[in-house]
Amino acid sequence: RPYNKASFPLNIAAPLFRWDDEVNNLWLLNFDISSGKTIKVITHRKSWRPKKRLWNKMKKESIGKYIKITILGC
Repeated sequence: RPYNKASFPLNIAAPLFRWDDEVNNLWLLNFDISSGKTIKVITHRKSWRPKKRLWNKMKKESIGKYIKITILGC
């Protein structure tokens, strides 16, 4: 788990996001970029890794900015 306000190098591979939740079987992942853009993902798995194209977009949109990641069970 990265620390609050952690930064990643631009050439880092897409991370695997994992969470524990024994109650829900559907999750909404919100990636709120401090520029005002938001990326939303819905998954049935307890882990998710962005595909290369999306990861490159996320990196480009967040240069010099923060991304707040929220995982909500549905």
